[in-house]
Amino acid sequence: MEPIDESDLTLCSLARTGCIAYKSRFGFIHQPSLKPLILRRFMFVFFRFALPAAGLLPVALSAAGPDWSFCRSGVASDTVLDELPKAGEATRVTADSLNSSSRDSLLFDGAVEVRGQGRLLKADRVRVFDEPKRFEATGDIEIRAPGLLIRSDSAMLSEADKRGVFDNVEYELPENHAFGRATQVETRDNRLTLNSASYSSCEVKDPDWVIKAGRIKLDRDAGLGTASNAMLKFMGVPLIYLPYITFPIDNQRRTGFLYPVIGSGNVAGATLSTPFYWNMAPNYDMTITPRFMEKRGVMAEDDIRYLGKRARSKVHLEYLKHDRVLNTERYNVAVDHENQLSRHWKLQVQGSYVSDFDYLTDFSNGLDTSSRTHLERYAQLVYHSRHWKGVVRSQVYQTIDPTIPLAERPYRRLPQITAEGDLPFLHDRLNLRLATDITRFTHDNAIEGRRYDFAPTLDYRWVTPGAFVKPSLAWHYTYYDLDPFAESEGEVIKRDLPVASIDSGLILERS
Repeated sequence: MEPIDESDLTLCSLARTGCIAYKSRFGFIHQPSLKPLILRRFMFVFFRFALPAAGLLPVALSAAGPDWSFCRSGVASDTVLDELPKAGEATRVTADSLNSSSRDSLLFDGAVEVRGQGRLLKADRVRVFDEPKRFEATGDIEIRAPGLLIRSDSAMLSEADKRGVFDNVEYELPENHAFGRATQVETRDNRLTLNSASYSSCEVKDPDWVIKAGRIKLDRDAGLGTASNAMLKFMGVPLIYLPYITFPIDNQRRTGFLYPVIGSGNVAGATLSTPFYWNMAPNYDMTITPRFMEKRGVMAEDDIRYLGKRARSKVHLEYLKHDRVLNTERYNVAVDHENQLSRHWKLQVQGSYVSDFDYLTDFSNGLDTSSRTHLERYAQLVYHSRHWKGVVRSQVYQTIDPTIPLAERPYRRLPQITAEGDLPFLHDRLNLRLATDITRFTHDNAIEGRRYDFAPTLDYRWVTPGAFVKPSLAWHYTYYDLDPFAESEGEVIKRDLPVASIDSGLILERS
């Protein structure tokens, strides 16, 4: 026999009766006259040859986490994935028997398992070919990868062209809530093609809803999936036919239609929303959603987002040109903006406005929104440094509950100016704190006026390892300058409140 180097693979009997060495290219070292070799229950270790499916199978179709409430049972899948080998681990093959009757291949028969490169292949029979290097598996095949399970009747895996073909496939991605079937699946260079395929977030056996397509293609490098001749079915009833659809299979943003939303209610009747996502640039995008309502008409919704180095903005718009029930236009505007003007200064604008009292009740999608009684709007300039912070704010409210009397509706603050700061002395033992609040209150049906509030505080800290004393002196002064109301004259209200306090204590340690 020829000498064996360290790169050669080794075939050892699990009974440890001995080892037989082979070249890693499957060139037999024994003499041609040697009879076919058959070993019972063995382990085959590859040092060079890796499972071709490694890196070809999709690990995830969606970045979304499981939500089993989508399906009828609401119970998580009972699929338990076996412990997989590590990514850099050598490929190992176990089987009941090995037949080497052919010079260019090895036949593994009976409970075959191929472990390696983070993947696991199970089959009744696997034949490994030398030139070109490939696997052919038949009979009750299972392929497992991180978060992935594929079952099929037959499989061909080629290392030469990085290609794999599986027939009569049933796949599961329990971590990503994806299940389906396909008559044939082909993998090549991180791309996956499924023919006569189905996809659902419910388990394969009895899905409540399912998408069936003539062909589904998944490109992991591009992060994009496409489906042709697709049909959406719910409880076995066809709902929507899509001749062609694209969808992302990673977290990257892409322009295209999102999943439609179908609903029904007493106020709007049957509704259909078809959102279109426009990825205009890496730092801003837009979602345009026509909302078709049986009783109300067609509403246009628009969501705009912007993210800059120093600013971020979100704008939400809803517009119904003609409400068929009220015979008028209706709309909703919401803005959320923040701009870091400099190291210490920041501008914030937030608020929403609706066209009428009943807008949120008629068109809101959530109880927390539809039950609101007031909508806040404010703009504020914020200053913040090590010892000082201040705010200049304008704040108003829109009351959308008509049952609230005018006199009980919130005041407007136009404007409000607050400032807080501290001046430390004597190595932070003596501290002077100042707090100021100046606000002008306005109202349509109540007393208006201005409030001035000042609260200087002087405190001292005396601290030792065994005791501390913290005396404090403060003066709270509040002054109200009220405007004339009805025919009465203006009124002045003020308050002076000196405050003295001391905080002390002993620190005792038990020995």
